[in-house]
Amino acid sequence: MIKLENAADLKVGQRIQIQMEDDSKKSLLAHLYSNDSGSTAKITKPIKVTFVSRVAAIKADYIKLERPLRWDIRKSWKPTLMTFAPTVSEVGIEELGLSFPEKSL
Repeated sequence: MIKLENAADLKVGQRIQIQMEDDSKKSLLAHLYSNDSGSTAKITKPIKVTFVSRVAAIKADYIKLERPLRWDIRKSWKPTLMTFAPTVSEVGIEELGLSFPEKSL
């Protein structure tokens, strides 16, 4: 469960987006690469990460997401939660399968 300041405007089934931005110490980048990111000297702008999921449950100011989070949420990364409203929809490929010939070794 994720604690919010106020979950009153959210609804179960609603798609939300969580966005976070790295701090000056690049701690988010370090976290994403398990403290093994190599040299980050050429990364001059803070990275941002986003995660989209549906709200599975709401209890007071706590929400449960339909999908597990891919990373921690920390206040130092300035997490923001917003409704997810993509500008493009009904676009994509359905029922596409790829098959490769078998190779004998």
